[in-house]
Amino acid sequence: SSSSSSSSSSSSSSSTSLSSKGHIVRVGDVKYSVLLESVLALHSDWVYSVVWHPPVKAEAGHMEQPMCLLSSSMDKTMVVWRPDPDTGVWLDEARVGALGGNSLGFYGGLFSPQADRILGHGYAGSFHLWSKKGASLWAPEVTVSGHFGPVHDMAWDPMGAYVMTVGQDKTARIFAPWDRSTPPPHTWHEIARPQIHGYELNCVTFLERSGKGDRMVTGADEKILRVFDAPQTFVDSLVNISKVEHAKSALQPMAASQPPLGLSNKPYFAEPQADGTAATAASSSSASAMQAFDDEEGGGDAGGEEEVFQPVVLTQPPFEEHLQQSTLWPEAHKLYGHGNEVIATCSSRNGKLVASACKGTSPAQSAIILWETATWTKVSTLVAHTLSVVQMQFSHDDRYFLSVSRDRHWCLFERESEEGLTYKLVKRVSGGERILWACDWSPDSQYFATGSRDKSIKIWGPGPEWNCIATLPFPNPITAVEFAPASYVQRHGILTLAVGEEDGSISFWNAPADKPASWTLAHKVRPDVSHVATVARLRWRPSSSNTGRWLVASCGHDHAARLFEISVHNK
Repeated sequence: SSSSSSSSSSSSSSSTSLSSKGHIVRVGDVKYSVLLESVLALHSDWVYSVVWHPPVKAEAGHMEQPMCLLSSSMDKTMVVWRPDPDTGVWLDEARVGALGGNSLGFYGGLFSPQADRILGHGYAGSFHLWSKKGASLWAPEVTVSGHFGPVHDMAWDPMGAYVMTVGQDKTARIFAPWDRSTPPPHTWHEIARPQIHGYELNCVTFLERSGKGDRMVTGADEKILRVFDAPQTFVDSLVNISKVEHAKSALQPMAASQPPLGLSNKPYFAEPQADGTAATAASSSSASAMQAFDDEEGGGDAGGEEEVFQPVVLTQPPFEEHLQQSTLWPEAHKLYGHGNEVIATCSSRNGKLVASACKGTSPAQSAIILWETATWTKVSTLVAHTLSVVQMQFSHDDRYFLSVSRDRHWCLFERESEEGLTYKLVKRVSGGERILWACDWSPDSQYFATGSRDKSIKIWGPGPEWNCIATLPFPNPITAVEFAPASYVQRHGILTLAVGEEDGSISFWNAPADKPASWTLAHKVRPDVSHVATVARLRWRPSSSNTGRWLVASCGHDHAARLFEISVHNK
């Protein structure tokens, strides 16, 4: 803590003067005289909040309020002030905050009810928590975090170890459980921010890579798709935090950094130091590889001065400053081909194809592009819709490819050969009276569901006719649907469909596995724990624990991502 003293002043020679003249304030029959006592001069930028220490119980048992203040400023600091017991001069007892980074300071702060913690909030919806460890010592602690704009899409990694979300706040965020011995044993936290972009992020998908390390693809308003690989520091941190075994590739970069004026995350290939915590400089071959990457992607340092970068392997969820600077994923490829903002993407179950679509008002603009992931080249362009395609899904055996659109139609494509990568249109059907927002395949790939703004879900199948076999009415437009995974059906013998509505409601519907035309409501999530705005996406975790509990992730336009634990009791 600093020992700078405040200045007691009655006037100032500058253009703004302070006066010690008293001001009389009348409250009812009582008069108060308000006088200037001290000017607390320490902050170097705007002060956005000042709060008093809350009342606490004294040793005698009565409540008393200590003379103590907490101020929050845009200079990236929060200061705890107390008057000196001998002189009465107000001093800064402690200063906390952020050094460097991209944060813009604090908009506010407050004490906890017992005054043993202080919480600050800043730009981009960030929270910062400190706990009191001594008379004037405050230590940072892990706290909550999340999006500060509508969340558009989410996806589980292939192993179900973590979930990634993307949103209007131009960030991609990874949430994973923190496994620790002290209670509570499992809490979910943001452990990485793989992409901090200059455009709104609309969609994300993972690739199945069979033990070669995680790879994701995101689409944004910039009209291109970007491919990212999980760095070694992320995988090592995930293992430490979540206590899981996770695959990684020997060729993956150590970490990633972003130039001050750039959008591409540059790979960092340096080896860790002997203590296994950080790296300082890349070898000559790694530096050459980084330069080649910059030349290929048209990146470079974009004219800015790059900071010294030191990747760190974590043992607990990171603080906000670390999330903003040191958890990026390196960018591997860019995919050019769309003329408008990319709004939907998905990958095949075997990881060989990625499909993408953009906003469109004509068949050519609304075309779906299939990309081969081995070479990242365009395989084919599927022209079938007349307006924007909003969601797509490959069947679980990759034989079929389904898309739904604003043109109120769904289109079904079939693979032209067993091992081929090209698909042909086999069916185009009007799926409802309004826009089709969502679609998903049953685990056996024999049926699929579509959700529409006309407040209904339709179940279609089996092939080759693909007729509507069931219609489920709802009170609100349907915006998200997803079937429970195959392991769920094998364990419980039923089909379960998770449904999200425009008003934020979430419900679960069951049907016998051998009678998918007969659906009943199994459970409706209570409004107080559900979303308060449109549900954008629902995602079942690929696997469950041995206890038979299943996780369903949801995201919505209320800026929230939520996790629900499902317990199934077989009759």
